[in-house]
Amino acid sequence: MSLQLLFCADRARHLEEEIEPAIKQGKVVICDRYFFSTLAYGFASGINFDWLYAINKAFRMPDLVFFIDVSPDISINGIAKGREQRELFEKRESLGKVRRAYLNLAKKFRFKIVNGEAGADETSGEIAKAVDSFFNIKAKHK
Repeated sequence: MSLQLLFCADRARHLEEEIEPAIKQGKVVICDRYFFSTLAYGFASGINFDWLYAINKAFRMPDLVFFIDVSPDISINGIAKGREQRELFEKRESLGKVRRAYLNLAKKFRFKIVNGEAGADETSGEIAKAVDSFFNIKAKHK
């Protein structure tokens, strides 16, 4: 629980010093993970979801959220190719729990779920179309 509180403290600082000033300047801010990561990884490690949500719900809600869905097996293979040592959650069982938590969050918070196993061009194309739609931009994508 103390680790989750540290994540929240770091997020609060990041919002205050970086994200909010950029938004006030009219910039588009793109983040990877944000507080949904805290909810998914915390829940997967056995921390009570209601408590996790309570300490994170005051943070700014993103306008658009993507979950790039990849199976734990694909994730493990990618990790193994990229480096020798694994992090805390980089085990097949843990990644499965995290994935299930994200899929539940996607339903609750209406994330756009993108197939991350379709290949880089298809995945990025799907994201680009959704971003264009969000900003009402008429662009052609493959």
